[in-house]
Amino acid sequence: MKIKSFLIAITAVTLILSYGCITEKSNYQLKVTGLDQDCSYIPVHCNIQLPEQFSNVPQEDITVELRNKNTGTTGIPGQIIVDDQGDSELWWIVPNLKANSSNTWIATLTKNKNPVHEKFSWEDNTGKYLDLLFNDRKITRFIYGYDTTSEQSFFETYKPFHHIFDEKGENMITEGPNGDEPYNQKKILYPHHRGLFIGWPLTCDGESYSYWGMNREDKQMCAVTQKFPELTAGPVLARSNALIHWNDMDGTPIIIEERKTTVYRTDTQSLVLLDFESQLKSVKGEIVLKGNADHGGVHYRPHNDVAVVNSSWRYFRLIKEEDRETKEDVDKRGGATEAKYFFPADSIAPYLKEPVDERRLMILKIFPDLPWTAMSYGLKGTDYTVQHMNHLSNPSPSEYSAYRGYGRFGAWFQASIPKDEILKVKYRIWISTGERPTRDEMARKYAAFISIPKAEVL
Repeated sequence: MKIKSFLIAITAVTLILSYGCITEKSNYQLKVTGLDQDCSYIPVHCNIQLPEQFSNVPQEDITVELRNKNTGTTGIPGQIIVDDQGDSELWWIVPNLKANSSNTWIATLTKNKNPVHEKFSWEDNTGKYLDLLFNDRKITRFIYGYDTTSEQSFFETYKPFHHIFDEKGENMITEGPNGDEPYNQKKILYPHHRGLFIGWPLTCDGESYSYWGMNREDKQMCAVTQKFPELTAGPVLARSNALIHWNDMDGTPIIIEERKTTVYRTDTQSLVLLDFESQLKSVKGEIVLKGNADHGGVHYRPHNDVAVVNSSWRYFRLIKEEDRETKEDVDKRGGATEAKYFFPADSIAPYLKEPVDERRLMILKIFPDLPWTAMSYGLKGTDYTVQHMNHLSNPSPSEYSAYRGYGRFGAWFQASIPKDEILKVKYRIWISTGERPTRDEMARKYAAFISIPKAEVL
């Protein structure tokens, strides 16, 4: 009897331990179908139904490992994203995907409060800026503070925008206030151009406003970040959703914006792969977005050192001699190189002899809706290429400004937003380091943006 009882006890313990192991893990078989061309380091996702044992587990405590059955690739990290409705998505980065091919993946989910993967994290300097880090390296900084206690503080905070850090996470490769040190606007060419930013001159029920150059005299008319409804970070991606009010002179919002940015894990050549999505809701009256390709839309501005070494006539005309810097000053900081632009076709010439307005019209005539443009420049011995991608769902015609010697470039369109309606825009920014990617490489990056490879649970 004692032996029998002992065996029963051992069996019970074994079953309990086995059941515990089973409930702590769950496997999924997935299929990824490629596009009509080769792609690399592509973010993919699919909807999954989490098993009951994972239903109340925080998404950051679910570790995901993926294995490619076709290639034998293992150790690919995944990430679970749970939305407000409780629906779950599984995200991962596919390193390589051949044209018109399909791969089978095995995803293993495990409860783990101490995941082993490298991952993104958020670090908030409350009331000033929000930093995104990958491990300990800074990736982006969202300047969101709003301070009217002085003329200087208001000037530095009237527009929320994103900075991009270099490959060491130490220096910013974009222009604008950094949130820590005083910003000397006298030395900067067009200081309202800041990092990755959005803005338009516009009218609301016929009354004019400028959320491009901003109104420096009226401290109520500016874009003010209210809160962050979503902050997500893990081994595959990090996402922030900022609620921003575009206020009129009375401090009343005329547009309520939801600005969502998603930064993905990348390969060693890539510095940043970032999706920029904005929903603009008109809450006071009909909004008419105006301006032109050089004054409106979603743009990127490199560090001001690029303007200095370009010997831009605008820099020498607009910056007073006593505040003006020289190439020697830039060299002391590590140096910089001029901005150069690249397009999807040889027929689109970045530098023409015609005046800027004629040049713009010729580019628009040749290609009225450019899918993307790219700009390269150098800072402190590193070459950067920034590809700005225009999603097909954005309003058309969309026009790129991509010819300014000091480096500011981006996409613009005109549109109307009736009261209580929403306009959505979506762009992708890919920043790589070293040798400039070929046109084919940039075309493949764009293809993976507008036509995401299909992923499904088998």
